[in-house]
Order: sequence, then C-alpha cells, then structure tokens
Amino acid sequence: MSSIGPGARRRLVSLDWSRGAAVVFNLLMIAVLPPLPTALVHAHWEGIHLVDLVFPTFVVLSGAGMAFAYARTPSWWVVLRRSVVLWAAGLLYNAVVLDWPAPAEFRLMGPLQVYAVLVPVVAVASTRLRSPRAWAVAVAVLTVALTALHLAWGAHCGGVTPTCNPSRTLDLPWMGAHAYRGGARGHDPEGVVTLAGALVTVGVGLVAGATVRTLHGTPGARGRIITLILLLVGACLAAGLVLHLLGVPVVKRLWTPSFALLTAVPGLLVLLGAYLLLDADGAPPASSLVRPVPEALGRNALLGYFGSHLVLHQLTAGDPSVADRVVRLMGPDAGRWVFGIAFLAFWVALALVLARYRVYVRP
Repeated sequence: MSSIGPGARRRLVSLDWSRGAAVVFNLLMIAVLPPLPTALVHAHWEGIHLVDLVFPTFVVLSGAGMAFAYARTPSWWVVLRRSVVLWAAGLLYNAVVLDWPAPAEFRLMGPLQVYAVLVPVVAVASTRLRSPRAWAVAVAVLTVALTALHLAWGAHCGGVTPTCNPSRTLDLPWMGAHAYRGGARGHDPEGVVTLAGALVTVGVGLVAGATVRTLHGTPGARGRIITLILLLVGACLAAGLVLHLLGVPVVKRLWTPSFALLTAVPGLLVLLGAYLLLDADGAPPASSLVRPVPEALGRNALLGYFGSHLVLHQLTAGDPSVADRVVRLMGPDAGRWVFGIAFLAFWVALALVLARYRVYVRP
C-alpha cells in the first residue's frame, strides 16, 4: 500500500467538504447565546459533551489533509513559515479574546499554536512514515507511551485528577502563568503532555488520509476504503473504551489518549461520508445545494473557525453588547434565534463570496 493511485493526484473535494462541515458544526455550537444547554458547555473534567467534539474533529481532518500535503518531501521553508505564521496568529487571537492581558500572564498556547507545533512534527515524521500501516504503528506506539504516563500518575495519586496529573507536574513549572488563563487548566492542549495527546488525534487523521490517498483511483477502492476506515473507527472506539476502563480518564483538558481516540471518530465518519458522496467511484452527482457551502467554508476553514470566534467575541463584548441589544429588541427566545441564524448566514455568505473570487486565507 505504498503507491499512490492514479486518481489521487487530483484534488479531492471531500477534504474541503469535510472541513467545511466541521466549520458549520462549529458555527452551530458558538452561535447559541446564553443560557447554554449542558451539551454546549465544555465538560468540567471527565466526559465528552457535544461542544468537546468540535476541535478534535478539525484536528482529525487536518491530519487527513496533511497525508496529502506531505505525500512527497515538503518544502521546509514553507513548513517553517506556516508554523511561524500560525503561532503569531495564535498569539494575536489570544490577545483579542482575553482582552489583552499583561505580558506576565499572556497565554502562549492555544488552538492555532497546536497546529503550529503539529505541522512541523508531522512534516518531519512524513519523511519516514508514508503508508497507512506506518502511521497506524506510530499512533499505536505514542498511545501506549501516553497511556503508561497517565497510568503511572494515576497509580501515584490514586487516579488522574485536576490537582495531580502529568501535564500539571511537567508543563506548569515552565509555563506558569502563561498557560491557559493564568495557569488554570483550560480546554485546549497547553504543554508537551497535552500536545502529545493531540498528536494521537492528528495521527488518526493521517492514517485515514493516507488510506484514501493510497487507494483512491485503484480497482475496488470504494469497498476497501470503506472497510479500512470503518475498522479504524472500531479500533478507536474499542481502544478508547479499554483505556478508560484501565484508568485513563476521558479528559479534554489533558487531551488524554482515551479522549484523543474517542473524539477522533466523528471526524473519520465525516471524512468517509464525504468521500463516498463526492469522490468515490460511482458517487452520485453532488447536489448544487449540498456541495457549495461546505466546500467554500472548507477552503477557508482557518478563517471560518478562528475568525468566527473573534467576531463572536466582539459581538458579545460590552454592556450592553450587540447580542444583548438583539435579544432585548426581539425578545429572549426570538432574539437568540435571530442572532444565531444571522451569525451563521453571515459566515456562509462570506465563504461563498470569497470562494467566488478564489480568495483563501491560509498560512
């Protein structure tokens, strides 16, 4: 499974479409004004709420895209530039969202910085790991190592807890107040331990992406891709549940290996569904109503995901905020619906206009 099928050289619409579907998922989550249902509030510690699936889905789909981007030896200058730009954009994002905190408490990490780290790591690894099997072995080895780390801490503390876990012990001493909100544990990977967990998730996406890249355009590709990705889904579910039973809690704040594997499943299913709908042999003609919006959002996924959070921050800042005024004008129930629909419609319209003129925001 090391050769690239002849049809894999053309751009796969399903990659953009999947990322666009993830952007829509994100927009639907954040467009809801308070009071929020439990599903839209991050789990305080252990467990998975609906909103906890948003970022991992992006990470999985990013991994799938990297399997194509780094199929050949990458341009190291491009990799370095992309990493630096992502890190700088992440720092600016933190500054705006956290209302320009003091330098001593400035948050160094965040979602964009996660990509800034993962991009060069994957680029280097891709020079040795090419096939889906090689990526699967690498993910398995990393998962075992992280599991051993968490189990060792759990044995020492009587369980992995907010006050006793490897990230708090290994990462906070050097990050200090530069970690999430002045050192308090947040919901995104912050240090080496949690970044390693995110690497498991992106690795799952790489396995799926390499599978599609390798088999697409070869005889019987459709059935083989379905089988292998569904086997990967089953493996992630089974391994995640086994790790949970062994004592590795499902915690987004730590991006534990059990969380990394379980939350990779939605991204895998979205990618598989999009491939079957848009790119597989015998796929039905894509509806003009189904394809354009996710594809346009997917090609501007960076803008759609992070830009929407920045705009929402501005719309909900102040007293009264723009959102508050809409709710007061329309009434509590109608106002929340009007705000959410208008917010979603704006980003859909913007994505379609940018796609029309081929304007794509990329690092």
